[in-house]
Amino acid sequence: AELPQPDLVAPGRVMESNPALARGAIPPLPPPSPTARPRALPPALDPDLGQAPPSTEETIAQLRRKNENRERVAQPMPEEQGLIQAPPAPQRGVERVGERPPQGGPLGPGGVMDGDAQALFARAKLDFDTRRYTDAYTGFDQFLMRFPDHRLAAEAAYRRADAFMNLNERKIAPVFWDLMEKYQYALDRFPDSDQAPWALLMMGKASALYGEPFRAQGYYDLVIQDHPKSQYASLAMVERGQTFLSEQDYNRALEEYRRIVETYPDSRFRKDAEWGMVQAYFGLSAYDRAAALLEQMLARNPRLYLEEPEILYHLGEAQFQLRKYKEARASFLWVLNLKPDIRDNDIILARVGDTYQYEGEFKTAQDVFKQVVNLYPESDGALVSRIRLAESPEKDSQHPWDIFQVKATNDALNTYQELAEKYPNRAVGQLAQLKLGVYFYKVGQHDKSIAALEKLLQDHPRTPFKREVDYTLNLASLGLLDNLRQADKPMELMNAYLRHRPYLQRPNGSDILKLLAWAYEKTGQSDRAARTYRVLISRGLNEPTLAVDMARNLMIEGDYQGVIDGLAPQELKALQGADLRRAWSLLGQALAMKKQWLPAVTTLEQLIKTPGDPPAGAADYAAYGRSLWNLGRLAPALAALDQADRLLDKDPGKVAGQDRYLLAMDSGAVARQAEMHPEAQGYFRKAAVLSATEAQKAQALYELVQAARLAGDSEEVLKVLDQLAKLKVDPWSSMAQRLQADLDMAPRLAQVGN
Repeated sequence: AELPQPDLVAPGRVMESNPALARGAIPPLPPPSPTARPRALPPALDPDLGQAPPSTEETIAQLRRKNENRERVAQPMPEEQGLIQAPPAPQRGVERVGERPPQGGPLGPGGVMDGDAQALFARAKLDFDTRRYTDAYTGFDQFLMRFPDHRLAAEAAYRRADAFMNLNERKIAPVFWDLMEKYQYALDRFPDSDQAPWALLMMGKASALYGEPFRAQGYYDLVIQDHPKSQYASLAMVERGQTFLSEQDYNRALEEYRRIVETYPDSRFRKDAEWGMVQAYFGLSAYDRAAALLEQMLARNPRLYLEEPEILYHLGEAQFQLRKYKEARASFLWVLNLKPDIRDNDIILARVGDTYQYEGEFKTAQDVFKQVVNLYPESDGALVSRIRLAESPEKDSQHPWDIFQVKATNDALNTYQELAEKYPNRAVGQLAQLKLGVYFYKVGQHDKSIAALEKLLQDHPRTPFKREVDYTLNLASLGLLDNLRQADKPMELMNAYLRHRPYLQRPNGSDILKLLAWAYEKTGQSDRAARTYRVLISRGLNEPTLAVDMARNLMIEGDYQGVIDGLAPQELKALQGADLRRAWSLLGQALAMKKQWLPAVTTLEQLIKTPGDPPAGAADYAAYGRSLWNLGRLAPALAALDQADRLLDKDPGKVAGQDRYLLAMDSGAVARQAEMHPEAQGYFRKAAVLSATEAQKAQALYELVQAARLAGDSEEVLKVLDQLAKLKVDPWSSMAQRLQADLDMAPRLAQVGN
């Protein structure tokens, strides 16, 4: 079977999204927190990564056994206790009878009070160390109320805030300002404590969790600038880098993490900075660099994969994106065997299925996806696997540049809709919503595609699929505009452009400007159309027809010199066929309008005497005839004007009627100049019939009188003068009346002369 390679870049288009997300993003799980404790595995699980990992079948069997064991022994556990079982806490409220103060402590009431303070502090600290944060917070709070000036008050104030932070870290929003107040209390009361930089660091972390990265960066800056020698300075830089990552400012995050490695090469947080660099590389789609850095981290600390198996997941993900499917599968399988209960094990196993899918082993891939659904129902990995199972493995040859190269099928559509509606707030639900938008784009329903993707952005502005959404919105918007062009809907196209302009990656790109220029021209905005075509020409596009398009609109605007300049000889050399003939037509007419008669005749003769399509039109023959007239070539001029009239006679429109009137007037003038007086009479009679206004009719009748006089047709003269005088249209009627008076006077003058 043909391997469905994720080859996403369309000819002539820039793919700014992740170039390997052919079947949907599964972001790697985040690395351990900088303050997390290493997790050493039992000596029996110390494999050699150079060897082949356990097979997929063995791995799935182990995961199934692990899953079954977990279901048998699962017991509810207090949320704040986590995975560490704390030893029994000291009893509260038991009166101490005869208990001596610590050795070396002061005797008397002061010593007893100091002993009470130390005991209360010790209990609170034990609660804190064993993650019983509610008791720890209560203990430190009581300590500060009872012993506000004790030598341990500073540490109690900072630890109280820490306990409150740990207690509410997953639901920071409702208590954010209370938390900040508790840290600020500690800083105000004990500004010289060595825990001050830690408090600032935690205030920054709380701000980041609250969704205010700029506030967080300010606190991290305070740690770095005011406490540069503190052990927390490098950690503050790590956390500041995390805020850049959260804003998807990957270049800035990468710069920050590099600075940590260079400035604090021996810091215990160097590894965390390198983890941050890996995440930044993932964000920049620089998977080769991410893989190289992960391998360097493993080479420097050969047991790192035992302490933090997540590194193999990241390495596998980078290898997968680099299309090294066999190596990626080995990394994923090692992760699952080293730590079967690792967070997101369902997603890692689904990724194993993806490696088979991209190697063309579709049956094996489907078997793995089915196992994920059975082992981890309702998990993200299971839902992603359901998407994979619903999608056709066949490559979509009609859309080689979309980000999910799978054919649009009804099964896939139904699965996308179900998951998007059922799990709208989960990442996999967002993935389904994204794929729904891609599906509608593939089937040409661009409005629905845009609506689906807009809903995703409205519901989840910080979705991890933001780049993929932006990329697909661009494609769908372009498709919508192109469809409106093909449907000959210029107004709708312009409205759609204004509506969806923010989604276009290049709203002023050449393809879009061509569509807009067409829409402007179709709606009579020839000036804007001409200016748009001029911009396209200035970009150096190798499309000679753009000069013809610009000239056509300049002609409508009456910018005849612009037409002449735009269709210079070098432009004409690049044209051929119908485009060249259109250029001759426009150029010849513009030259005639600028009274450049000889160049106009030369240009229009090429069009008229050279057979081809489109043939010369009425406007061409009219311009040709008038140019010949002005050059004194009366007979061919009259023939050209007659041909223009014959062509216009086939067009019943109002404009054609007006043009025929003007042609008749010009033809009459040419015939009169050629002393073809009877013919001139005929042209002027036709003009009078074709006239659209009384003024035009009056002018035609007046010229008819002159032609009749030259032809010696006195009867025609008298008849037309009477008709003209009755029109009462000045100056023609007044001139006719004077001419009638002169004719009446002539016989009397003749008698007097006799």
